[in-house]
Amino acid sequence: MAWTTGWVRAAASPRDSAYLSALESLHEPVDSLTRRGLIKDGVLDAGLAGAVGLLATPAVALDVDIRVGGVQAKAWHREAAGAVATLATIDGIVFELAWFDAPQWPAELARVTVVPEDVDLADSAVSAVAR
Repeated sequence: MAWTTGWVRAAASPRDSAYLSALESLHEPVDSLTRRGLIKDGVLDAGLAGAVGLLATPAVALDVDIRVGGVQAKAWHREAAGAVATLATIDGIVFELAWFDAPQWPAELARVTVVPEDVDLADSAVSAVAR
């Protein structure tokens, strides 16, 4: 495995190599979840387990992909039986996982689409028909 990783790193661009280095520096998942109180006495938090299950088996799925300046944010929203789970990232390394009741979904969608204050806005390239 080390040879494969080294070969991939040698063949990859500097950006890809930085990404691989970042992935290799992450903590072990069990340790990370335990520190956050999501694994207690070897048992995964029921809410987290439910959120992961909901991401895999939704009744409704909504994917959000937004680019502002040079930053691209992706969020996957899944809903079933009055519950929502979301998974979001801007770098593909750090992810935000959230789960909540469906009536809170509009507020979450509004949060996802807020343009940061430090971004200079320009005219949209999207056709007026599509807006």
